[in-house]
Amino acid sequence: MRGFAEKKLPGEKLVSVSVEYDDKIKRIEITGDFFVHPEAKLVDIEKALNGIPLSMNDMEIEQMINSVADSGSIKLIGISAKSIVAALRLATKSDF
Repeated sequence: MRGFAEKKLPGEKLVSVSVEYDDKIKRIEITGDFFVHPEAKLVDIEKALNGIPLSMNDMEIEQMINSVADSGSIKLIGISAKSIVAALRLATKSDF
């Protein structure tokens, strides 16, 4: 299945998620109005999300994203792990 969603949490920028999935994430692309520094490191977060089961709870996914960001010295500017998870949850509920 495929899904797409956009989410803007209060005080944050727009984040968009395009995802292919079944019971796990097969492929994910994260885009939007936010910034990531260094920019090329957004791929590291996407790679970490590939293969995770959709049954993981939101807190576990947020912790995973934050761990990847911390270990890779990645700064999310204008979004948070929470907004990525919120967009992911919307995307996996609205197939296109």
